[in-house]
Amino acid sequence: MMKSILISLLILIPTNTFAVSYAWWVTISFTPTDTQIYGQSVHDIDPTLKKVTTIDWAIIQKETIETYNYNEKNSNGCFFKIKGDFNTDAIEDIAEVGVYEDDQGKLGRLLIIRSSDRKLPYIFKIPGKPGFSILKADFKLLVWFFCMECDNYVEIKWDGMNYKMIIPEPIG
Repeated sequence: MMKSILISLLILIPTNTFAVSYAWWVTISFTPTDTQIYGQSVHDIDPTLKKVTTIDWAIIQKETIETYNYNEKNSNGCFFKIKGDFNTDAIEDIAEVGVYEDDQGKLGRLLIIRSSDRKLPYIFKIPGKPGFSILKADFKLLVWFFCMECDNYVEIKWDGMNYKMIIPEPIG
């Protein structure tokens, strides 16, 4: 009798189970495949690089099962490739995000800033998952986001001589 009451209670009492669902930009991962970029060997641009792949909306659609309603028109002013004069030299710069594999087989995210007056671009690498990232330009500041809805980002600033990566202080 007691056993049947317990079983009945277990069936009738709701449990607090939650299905965890992450946004696509948190879970998406890319495979670096290109050994050449901008007409140069990636190894010539950075001797530690083996392969890179730059990210765009076409790759997002190819790498995901679902079709997402995100594109450059509704991405809150964020882009995978953005143009501007980020170092204030009156020459257009192009910043672009991607992923990389280094010569040790390690993977990560990549930011490339190139200009027509430089043979080699500036390269920023963040080791880890070769996942999503996107850029936003705010005056002469580049903001490199790793999430579309959180404060996971770094700032890229020109200091008069070089670009510097600045990790913001946590809030609170």
